[in-house]
Amino acid sequence: MFVGGSLAGDDIAWAPVGGVIEIYSDIDLYVVMSADADEEAVRAAAAVAAAAGALTPDAGVLMTRPPDVGVYAVEDLLDQPARPGTVALAERHIHLWGDRQIYNEMRARIGAAIDPAEALYLIENRLAELASLAADEGGPARRLASTLRLKTYIDVAAAYAIASGRYDGSRGAVLRAVAALAQAGGVPEAHASRCEQAALYLRTLGDYLLGEGDREVETRAETTALEAWKRIAGERYGLPEEEWMEMLERRCHRGQHAGNFKQFVAMRRRMGRTRPRSMWEGMHLTMFAPVDALRVASLAEAARGGRAEGGAVPVPGAYGAFVERLTGTCGFVDGSLGARARAMHRVVAR
Repeated sequence: MFVGGSLAGDDIAWAPVGGVIEIYSDIDLYVVMSADADEEAVRAAAAVAAAAGALTPDAGVLMTRPPDVGVYAVEDLLDQPARPGTVALAERHIHLWGDRQIYNEMRARIGAAIDPAEALYLIENRLAELASLAADEGGPARRLASTLRLKTYIDVAAAYAIASGRYDGSRGAVLRAVAALAQAGGVPEAHASRCEQAALYLRTLGDYLLGEGDREVETRAETTALEAWKRIAGERYGLPEEEWMEMLERRCHRGQHAGNFKQFVAMRRRMGRTRPRSMWEGMHLTMFAPVDALRVASLAEAARGGRAEGGAVPVPGAYGAFVERLTGTCGFVDGSLGARARAMHRVVAR
């Protein structure tokens, strides 16, 4: 068991509020199972731990987000692609318990070369997180929402750096890379400027959150992320930005039936399904890769015009119909299409 992410990297977002330290970063807890572990029992315990950690003041500290508990078999962990969250794990982690040899194996297997496609993944996950924010409430929830909107710009900057092959892990280097790209015309100057401004606010987060804030920067976070995704995806697929739905469907491996079927069957344990049942259901759900389709649902909603009052703008076409059927088949039927997709993705991707 070990902790990664911002906690291990000494990059915690926090602010002192009324004598309490509010923590806006989550805890990325990795649980690596031994070969003889009872996977079902471990995952059940992980779910209990994740549900117990949010908004529980203890000794003057308030965790505003639940821990993100990832459960892995050894090979599953070592097969993780190189991403901003994984390339530094071997060096930047807090060891809690178990065999330290796993870090040497991670260093050798995961490597440091990030696929440019991971730039899209980074933005997709952030857009899903923004879509999950509660309505504009006061107190810790409002301060958490403001922090996540500011951190969106850091992910946008990192995505541009990854797509251009200039990512090296540090926030300062990422911002310098984006500034250089903007000067060369590779990134909109407005995006680079907003990223730099958000980084400044994050460096003085307590003063920012307890002051007047910057409503304009916060409200532009989702739009900036979406524009960056379209720009990066357009370059990757050789399409104009207005063809975002075509990009999205390609991103979800449209028509790659064999691989998409295998991905659905592989989800069965996390969905509590038997292999025969998942194989039967999966035969009818092969147009897109299910995990990818769930992950980009929030992006699709945002690209369609955002979440309207009383629900979300419908997502049309084959992709929208696929996610509708996928979530319905698996019992996720409450809320908008994006809300159902996010709820299911949290289960199958943990």
